[in-house]
Amino acid sequence: KRLRSIFGLAPDDEGLTLPRFLAAIHPDDLEATQNAFMTALANNTEFDREYRIVWPDGTVRWIVARGHGEYAADGAPLRMTGAALDITERRQAETAQRESQDRFAKIFEASPVTILITRKDSGQYLNVNESFTRQFGWTRQETIGRTSLEIGIWQSARERERWVGELSRRGTV
Repeated sequence: KRLRSIFGLAPDDEGLTLPRFLAAIHPDDLEATQNAFMTALANNTEFDREYRIVWPDGTVRWIVARGHGEYAADGAPLRMTGAALDITERRQAETAQRESQDRFAKIFEASPVTILITRKDSGQYLNVNESFTRQFGWTRQETIGRTSLEIGIWQSARERERWVGELSRRGTV
């Protein structure tokens, strides 16, 4: 019943045959999924794949399917048994997260304000924006991976420690 639900079918629908299963796989994922299925059966290995399916009403869902082949005494594959799980919400969340990261990256780069990302403990630069490179004259290659002390922003480690201490106490400087 759960598998029928994952495929958008009624609980009493007995028609989830192999041809109907294959027809439900999204056209863009069909060939690779079929190849992975057949390779797993032929090599007696685990089938483990994420792919899209299309419900009868046209809704596209993501599933992860895992299975093992069952074989006759002569080694010929008989069938694959396993499990499927609807992972549509996870895939949507991953897509939203990537889009959010892309938006942040665009804002980071386009900002006229100097922005730098550093490790609080060491001061090592993880990233700087274009405004930083224009304002200070260092390239990204000269900056990323080095510390503020190494490139000369702070004259002494004590100055940086005082600043980091203030940041830790107040949350802002």
